Amino acid sequence: MADVAGTVRSVTIGGLPFNVAADANFSVTLTGWENSRIPHSGGSMRKMIKRIRRVEGIVLVLGGTDRDNLKRFAESSDDITLAFEDAAGNNYHATGSIEFEAWETEENRCNLMLDAADEWTFFAA
Repeated sequence: MADVAGTVRSVTIGGLPFNVAADANFSVTLTGWENSRIPHSGGSMRKMIKRIRRVEGIVLVLGGTDRDNLKRFAESSDDITLAFEDAAGNNYHATGSIEFEAWETEENRCNLMLDAADEWTFFAA
């Protein structure tokens, strides 16, 4: 199946489905390492830093108890289940935590990030 670009279809956090804003553009960090080079007199040395596999740019449209649930998940010390489905129908699953950045009252939307404890598991459509 060819790659399909577009808005993410769905987000599930802690087993609860959330409505994704139609204009949301997710940025996904799938690699667990940041690579850089350190110069020295004989050339350079590779430096690898472990990083979190993060999904940023998540915009959800909230309804009912969504805001309270997200607040509870963000403040939990336990890892929770995270999942999202892309425009092509592929699914990504992980356990981890969320960062509940902001809630906008005008359109009842929120911005958040999903942080995988280990890595995102890919399930093809």
